Amino acid sequence: MANALRLFGLRAIVTGAASGVGEAIVRTLIKHGAEVLAVDSANSGIETHFNSVRGVQGAVVDGVMQLQREFGFDNFEQAMAFSNRVGDIAEAEGHHPAILTEWGKVTVTWWSHKIRGLHNNDLIMAARTDEVYGG
Repeated sequence: MANALRLFGLRAIVTGAASGVGEAIVRTLIKHGAEVLAVDSANSGIETHFNSVRGVQGAVVDGVMQLQREFGFDNFEQAMAFSNRVGDIAEAEGHHPAILTEWGKVTVTWWSHKIRGLHNNDLIMAARTDEVYGG
């Protein structure tokens, strides 16, 4: 699969990221301060979802690209309620994130376990998580 690169200011989407060349592109962009989403295949509409998610960071964990965002709260009770709401939407969609709930903050991390990377569903769910936080 050919590698594709689309730049959105300091944001980039790299398709074909599982290839050696794609991985090198991702690492170079991150090294230069860009927020990078790497996906294994081109997904229509992915740019729209990427641009709609505020504060999300791309991260490589154990060689797997993931979307992560930290959400702030005034106390543990609010953080726990948010975690439960995110869990509800995840269960409804059958797509589950890693959720770390702490006093005053929740970190939500999305990726697709099956493909060991990012898929359009991860961006959609990250945007829905943002809606839960803002709504």
